[in-house]
Amino acid sequence: MVAPVTEAGMGVWLSNVCPILEKNHKVTLLTSDNPGVKISCSKILKLDSKKFPNPLYCYMPKLKELINTDFFNDFDILHLHGFSTYATDQILKNRKKIKIPIILSVHGNLQKQEKSFLRIIHDVFALKNKNSVDQLISVSNAEKNQLIETGFSKEKINVAYNGVNPKIVERKPDGRTILYFGRLAPTKNIDLLIKAFSLCVTKNLSLVIAGRDYGELNSLKKLTKKLSLENKVSFLGEVTENQKTKLFSEVTIFVHPSLLDIFALTLLEAASAGIPCIAFDVGGNREIFNNPQTGILVNTTNETALAQSIDSLISNVKLCDEISKNGIISISEKFTWEKTAESVESVYSKYN
Repeated sequence: MVAPVTEAGMGVWLSNVCPILEKNHKVTLLTSDNPGVKISCSKILKLDSKKFPNPLYCYMPKLKELINTDFFNDFDILHLHGFSTYATDQILKNRKKIKIPIILSVHGNLQKQEKSFLRIIHDVFALKNKNSVDQLISVSNAEKNQLIETGFSKEKINVAYNGVNPKIVERKPDGRTILYFGRLAPTKNIDLLIKAFSLCVTKNLSLVIAGRDYGELNSLKKLTKKLSLENKVSFLGEVTENQKTKLFSEVTIFVHPSLLDIFALTLLEAASAGIPCIAFDVGGNREIFNNPQTGILVNTTNETALAQSIDSLISNVKLCDEISKNGIISISEKFTWEKTAESVESVYSKYN
């Protein structure tokens, strides 16, 4: 497997799936010299890297040498992780030198979003090598459809849902706290959640925003101040697992305001812990929840509709309890890392 800096969803995938694949395969991971998460596999090779022009792209000067010396041809399958990365660019560009099948897990790297000029130019040229991929693995049917729209062959795309490690949480919700947990990034639309929170009519609500900042924190704090919500909105930053467990036990509902995610791991984690969740009816969210049995999906993608859904759910204790119980069972059964690994192995088996 080849992966750059393994943070966020990509890192979670590798750390959970690699140990399962190890039961039937010898897995070698080629990654950057600072992968960011602990991953267990047969062998890990770390290449000197530079976070240029951004951390995910991850320039690896010695990668070309490995390609030219037939390093990859000693393996049975080459599994790439992430599309818009230096490793994927170089390997697909030099496809003729690599004789083994190439499988690509995109991990949402090609989702529709506002892109920088540099990224737009990159994707135009990189997609010229899309036919160099033998098989693709998408994390949802929503991503599969996006890949087809991008020009990848439908016959090459396989869906393997991400899994979740359910948290055992003794829930004692306080009846008034809304939680957002995840990256503070533009694609997460946390500003929309704050605006929706300002429109809620239910009294004495509080909003907790937890997660690592990816450049949005200052603007979100300014928006909070502009709406006079400083005493009602808390920014916790990145939290430990123990802090997360405490949050999950206390909050009443979880809101995921992104309009672009093709499959949100944080939704799986929250719902499997018994937190009633609200998300927009977009992307992979409708593949996670049955509305309203296991989660609430909001049809209209604006702050007014989101505020109305928050008011409606947080005031309905009976529905919250039903969603909580259903979510624990449904999410934990449907989305497991073992099932993810089985789906990946079925793709590998095409080349046995």
